[in-house]
Amino acid sequence: MNDLVSIILPVYNRAHTLPDCISSILAQTHQNFQVILIDDGSADATVQLCQDYARSDPRFHLIQGTHNGVSAARNLGLDAAKGDFLFFLDSDDAIHFQLLQTLVDAMIAQGTQIGATPILRVSQEKWDIAMEKFPRQAACATTKALDEDASIAVAFESGSALRAIGGTMLRRELIGQTRFRTDLTIGEDFFFLYENLIKGAKTTLLDQRWYYCRLHDTNSSFNYSLISFDSRFIRRKLVWTSEEALGRMDNARQQKQEAFSIFLDHLNEDKMPKADRDQMCRTIKTHRNDLLPTLSFIDRLQFRIFTVFPGLFSASRIFKKK
Repeated sequence: MNDLVSIILPVYNRAHTLPDCISSILAQTHQNFQVILIDDGSADATVQLCQDYARSDPRFHLIQGTHNGVSAARNLGLDAAKGDFLFFLDSDDAIHFQLLQTLVDAMIAQGTQIGATPILRVSQEKWDIAMEKFPRQAACATTKALDEDASIAVAFESGSALRAIGGTMLRRELIGQTRFRTDLTIGEDFFFLYENLIKGAKTTLLDQRWYYCRLHDTNSSFNYSLISFDSRFIRRKLVWTSEEALGRMDNARQQKQEAFSIFLDHLNEDKMPKADRDQMCRTIKTHRNDLLPTLSFIDRLQFRIFTVFPGLFSASRIFKKK
């Protein structure tokens, strides 16, 4: 079997974080890899760094594109991948030096199509300290194999390793022509995983958090704009529609409840313009027949109040603080 691992690594203005990421790749015990660096139109020294890596190591390949977003960049990487195993990594993160080897060995032994490790989130302030303590000695990670139904169930668990693409390995034959949706700016990674899971995939999960995610102000998870709301909401609508069609009504209900929670979270953003709040309310009201039956009494009350008078949400927060 070809155990070449294609590491898909989109980069955009990450000259200050990319060296740590690349160092963790070079330290891997599994050295049969290709690194596909996809520059998404960087304006800093990122391109020069990538060119240096590509010149110094034939396993590194640089694809330069215009700024079309991380989904488009990953799709370019998918098209260029040569390995039977595809691994996804973000340019501000790092991985344990045994991660690739552990996933490849376990997926082959267990006959699974997806492998993933839980994420260890590290704040920017503590990143250097974490890297100093970066595990240098061999460590053992226990793995478990899940069938299709168990894999789907885990994917819907909060904090699951199957909720994000970073630290995830998929067989290229499973992915086929599936690509990341470029109309989603947040949540595109979960939906990509979901589309592959519902093909009947079995998964391998590690019990060690061997993917190190750097938290900083520019993480998309901290974005509460109207665009981020639309993407988060649409992603959940896509999933709940699919789950209803597959007869998994509990999963569909969970996605609808999450969609309403996202609405409240974004309504909580003080800097959001009134026009954007109004647009969110219109979106939510359009889906009232889908959402209301899944909500608790309190959430239904909030739905009716805040979709009509979104300004009351700020007032209610002030009242709770008193």
